[in-house]
Amino acid sequence: MPPVLQAKMLRVIEERAVRPWGIRMLIRLMCGSSPLEPGPEERIQQGRFREDLYYRLKVIDIELPPLRERKEDIPLLVQHFLTRSENEKKRPPPSARRP
Repeated sequence: MPPVLQAKMLRVIEERAVRPWGIRMLIRLMCGSSPLEPGPEERIQQGRFREDLYYRLKVIDIELPPLRERKEDIPLLVQHFLTRSENEKKRPPPSARRP
């Protein structure tokens, strides 16, 4: 994220309003980083990420291993997304449909 955008993001988080409209809003942010990229701490040291923004975003730290390390979760995720799709489209599950 470019430094200019980081400053704007920090302002929105602190003021809970978007300029120039002055619209107040309730927001929830979820941020992630990739293990393939340098971490936020390293980017702060390199001067590529604002330290104040990092600490504003780092409220709860959740370590989530990649799906390739949690293969037992795949059937649960497939079932969840199938059920969600069925509910949105108001269609029966694929096994209940005629061929």
